[in-house]
Amino acid sequence: MEAIPVRFSGSETDPAKIQAQIVAGHVARLGDAHEATFSTDQYSFLRDTSSELYRYYRWLVFCYRNGIDMIRLPEIEAHYLNSYVRPAPLGYLDLSEGDKSELLVLLAQNNSSKESIRDLRKWCLDRSHSMAAVAFIVYSYLVQVMQVPQDPACFSRIKSTLYALNDVFFNAKSAVWRGPYTSVLPPAEESVPINVTAPIFDYLPTIVFYSLGMAQYPDQRQSVVGLVNIWLSRDFFAPHMRETLQATLSASSPPPPPSCPTIYPVQLTARDLQLFQQPKDPAPPAYPDESYAAHAAALDATQAPTSS
Repeated sequence: MEAIPVRFSGSETDPAKIQAQIVAGHVARLGDAHEATFSTDQYSFLRDTSSELYRYYRWLVFCYRNGIDMIRLPEIEAHYLNSYVRPAPLGYLDLSEGDKSELLVLLAQNNSSKESIRDLRKWCLDRSHSMAAVAFIVYSYLVQVMQVPQDPACFSRIKSTLYALNDVFFNAKSAVWRGPYTSVLPPAEESVPINVTAPIFDYLPTIVFYSLGMAQYPDQRQSVVGLVNIWLSRDFFAPHMRETLQATLSASSPPPPPSCPTIYPVQLTARDLQLFQQPKDPAPPAYPDESYAAHAAALDATQAPTSS
């Protein structure tokens, strides 16, 4: 989840602010997919996701969907320290500090035994919602291991970690958007399948290249090549990813540094959400002010814009 400023510097009559309110009302009622119907230049702020106006718009969607009383908005802003929390993309929710430490312990304890690999794989897939954060920690762990090549256990730790990744790949289809941090999500969203291999792949070419470089004996190198060939023979990755991985096996120079995608911090809890929810009411949610209600009614009367 991402912390997003909720204030917008424009005045209450600012046309851009009114447009954001109109779109937020429709998207809150009809779903995120409805955002695509606002495709004209008039709504260009929807394509600039880092802008102040877009962040304000997403804050409004959050408020409308959760029945937040807009009269209490200053109180809510104070509670969230002027921030808004929106769902992270699938797989990109951050891990808690406790889970980060636990994952490092599991990586260090992995000795290639069936039990240790199983425990590590299950732990990771149980946190599918945070696979990008898991991948970053695995990558960071291997970087630390590789910094001590004279350690007799260095390559053994690398190989054990690759075996654990292999187990994750083979069981990846069981992963869904669920886990310890998803209690605030609507139940229907918790079983959405999630691609856990894509976040891991951000680091995989670099991991494979340097793992091959750490191999001191032919059998060590072959153990890495053998795993990669298994991955290439399966449908774990998209075609362009398989090409990149294949090229890494014979590369003489390291691949580009990992892109390190954005990982969204955990900030919203079910209790936080409850604090500002209005009592359940079958009536439509209240909107922030009369100016919005009037504009929304006018837009409803003429029908929402369609894609050009």
